[in-house]
Amino acid sequence: MRLQCPSCSTVFELSDAAIPDSPFKARCSKCGTIFTAQPSAPDPVRDELTAEFEREAATAPRPLSAAQPRKVQPEPRPSSDFPQPRETHRYQANGIPEEEFQHTLKTLKSRSRNQLVLLFTLIVVIISLAGLTVLGRQGLIHLPWGAPEIKQQITTTHVRHLQQIKNEGDLRQALELYKLGTPEAYQRAAELFAAAAKARPDDGAIEVWLAASLFWQNRLSTDQALVGRVCESSQRAQTAKTEAPVAARARLYCALASGETERSLELAQQLVALGEPLIEVDRDAWPQRAEERLSAALAYVAGGKSSEALDHLKRAVELDATNLQANFELAKLLAEGKDYAAAIERGEAALKTNPEHAGIKSAIEQWRAKLAQPTSEPDDDYEPGDAGNALARHDQFNMLMRQGREAMNAGRYTEALHYFASAKQIMPLSSDATTALGYAYLSLGNNSAALDRFNEALGNNPGHASAYRGLGICHQRMGSSGKAIYYYERYLQLAPGASDADQIRQRITELRAGG
Repeated sequence: MRLQCPSCSTVFELSDAAIPDSPFKARCSKCGTIFTAQPSAPDPVRDELTAEFEREAATAPRPLSAAQPRKVQPEPRPSSDFPQPRETHRYQANGIPEEEFQHTLKTLKSRSRNQLVLLFTLIVVIISLAGLTVLGRQGLIHLPWGAPEIKQQITTTHVRHLQQIKNEGDLRQALELYKLGTPEAYQRAAELFAAAAKARPDDGAIEVWLAASLFWQNRLSTDQALVGRVCESSQRAQTAKTEAPVAARARLYCALASGETERSLELAQQLVALGEPLIEVDRDAWPQRAEERLSAALAYVAGGKSSEALDHLKRAVELDATNLQANFELAKLLAEGKDYAAAIERGEAALKTNPEHAGIKSAIEQWRAKLAQPTSEPDDDYEPGDAGNALARHDQFNMLMRQGREAMNAGRYTEALHYFASAKQIMPLSSDATTALGYAYLSLGNNSAALDRFNEALGNNPGHASAYRGLGICHQRMGSSGKAIYYYERYLQLAPGASDADQIRQRITELRAGG
């Protein structure tokens, strides 16, 4: 019950249990006034609300205030017989129930953990998408999203990348074939180099290797149709991005294939001058320098300067001991000087690169046979150990052979016969001169003399493909279809990549149909 002093208006709260049912006197503790108080009539609703309010007030935390500070009991000191109390959280200190506090804390921890997991997942997804996009733009994977033009660009890049890998493999295969030194190997290498050059038109080095493959194919098969292709490839190599020695080598191949002797010698000197300073700079490029020396030596051989050619070939072998053509050309030059022991040594070195090379095997057998023969009736102007006179005869031989080929191409067969016969007098055992003489007789219509010359050439060199072709032509003209077919097939076995291979196969078909 609430009482108010009529004098000072002070309000007092009294418990209902302490108030009597009848009027009573009360004294103000502040001003001392005595007054009569009337007990209030009982109100059930008010009494119930008051009781409920008191219950809530008893259980609710009491807030801290400046007017009523909170008294904190000092923590007891830890001792052996009094356990250390658990740290009280500030929410617990403020009067929050333990269960509600633990539930709230668990909820906050779970929410924080979920947010961290979501953030980490989002970062991983962003990084993954960025990585996939990069791989897609490089053409390594195919992405299912994006605009059609982006998809097309990615697909094109992917195809280009795969094509580049294939081209690199084809280049390695072409270089390995080039080292084998056979006409069919040069033909296959030229095909691979041509495909690679088409894919990389700005790479002049590939064009040079293509020109080299075509040049050697022409040199071994005497296919004049390849001369134009050699010069075309050489021209493309000079216009593309390439080093000066590589461009000079390309020009030299064209000059050699075209029979331009003076220009070949001039280009050979330029090539050696450009490549020599690079030998000590880059050892990895020594095989390329060896190819340059080899082509220069061929120019000197064509110009009748065998001693200079010999020096360049020796230098080529020093730079690349595995170069088959350098070893074989050096061996043939040594054999022309009658140094058969050194020629056999160089021939065996060439066989290490391609043990199945039939031409080198045949040449080594001939040199061994000559080495085993007694040296009776030596030349008057030849001294053992001095190859000078032999080299001079070799130069004259090359000049006569070149003049004879020029006369054959011009249709002057009688003049060509004179040149080839003179060359054969200088080197009677030369299969090239004997075979050329046979073709001169064949062009003049003397089949019998041509037949004898071709058989003589095969006696000196059983692997001479052109001689088998000549025998096939002779027997076809003489009406011996069976023999003609045999010699034509033998020619195709030795030179399957010859320019007239399809024509010879057609002749075989016609002979079988007519016979």
